[in-house]
Amino acid sequence: MDDQDSLLRQLRDDLAGRRQTTAATRAKIIEALGDKLCGSGAGPRGDDLAAFAVAQKQEKMSAARLQAYFATLADRVIRKVRDRSS
Repeated sequence: MDDQDSLLRQLRDDLAGRRQTTAATRAKIIEALGDKLCGSGAGPRGDDLAAFAVAQKQEKMSAARLQAYFATLADRVIRKVRDRSS
């Protein structure tokens, strides 16, 4: 079970890190947009928008890996229950 706990921790930590990156990138874009609207900046740059798109994609992939892990665990539990009830 220790390997499963370690993998779960790794997947959860990865997702948390990806979410933090997405949030930080979003905040940078919002700040730049606010500066532009106030007349004190150029607004979000193209590379900021590209970085945000990448961060969102990586976050979705990380979430999908965690969901797949949970699905695998659920499948194992269902199989064990079926085997015991047979």
